[in-house]
Amino acid sequence: MRRVSVSIRLMGILAVCLLAACRKDRIGTLELIRVLIGETVLPSDGSLVSDLPLDRSITLVFSGSVDQGSARTAISLVRETDSHPVAATLGFLSDGTNVVIRPAGPLETNTVYIVRISDGLIGTDGSRLPAREFRFRTRAGDLQLLSLELGGEEQSERTLLLRVPLDLDLTIRFSGPVDPVSLAQAVILSGRAGNVPIQHELSADGRVLQLRAGTALDDLSRYELQLTDALRGTTGDGFAGLNVTLYTTVSETPKFPVMADDALLSLVQQQTFRYFWEFAHPASGMARERNTSGDLVTSGGSGFGILALIVGMER
Repeated sequence: MRRVSVSIRLMGILAVCLLAACRKDRIGTLELIRVLIGETVLPSDGSLVSDLPLDRSITLVFSGSVDQGSARTAISLVRETDSHPVAATLGFLSDGTNVVIRPAGPLETNTVYIVRISDGLIGTDGSRLPAREFRFRTRAGDLQLLSLELGGEEQSERTLLLRVPLDLDLTIRFSGPVDPVSLAQAVILSGRAGNVPIQHELSADGRVLQLRAGTALDDLSRYELQLTDALRGTTGDGFAGLNVTLYTTVSETPKFPVMADDALLSLVQQQTFRYFWEFAHPASGMARERNTSGDLVTSGGSGFGILALIVGMER
């Protein structure tokens, strides 16, 4: 009996070992067959694939069904520069063997993303997959002008600006970072007297451009601001160009000496008298029609001239 009992115990231990061995064999059997963006397969060695579309879903094909709960925490899409996660939803197809990552919106242009799979992903049979990462770069797009602000106020009209202050201060926001080297050739401010020196300053992230005139602009004048297609993004993004017409406001500095009302009235009367007295026809003394009429005189204008003489003698 004792031998039978020992044999039963040995068989039980052997069975447990066999089950454990089977269990151990099953761990790690879940495999990732391929990762696709649209029709493009990402290489399994993690090398970078470039020029991929911005609006395609990402499909992960596994050898077996994955546990959906673990997949939602273990599978993510992040931006490489700052590991910022991209808002996305997961879909499960073909009994859970295909996991589809659907970003909430288009990805950023010319940006490297990482499809990250942590070791927390398990199959429905308990098998596990080692952590994996796949990298890809989206295609380069065009720089887009998001907003244009004049004196801190956003302008709805981006090609015609009125009442522009003489100390020009423009803020332009772009969809991506701007290459600072391209600014010197791309930004041109011109007026009647030629090009005007202009200062430019980029924000830390390169997406906000501040433009200030190097000298005060002339008042009540027209200027043309050009952002040519020489402007580039830091990753080679192109720019379609922009032309803005500026009309400046009136200067607050008086153009003539400031006079009291009485002095102004006296000056107007004096100049009126001088017209009829000094510019009268030398033969008849009558008032000319206008200063370019030569010998042509006018009886109506001469009547005004007589009244002007009376006022002149009184003053």
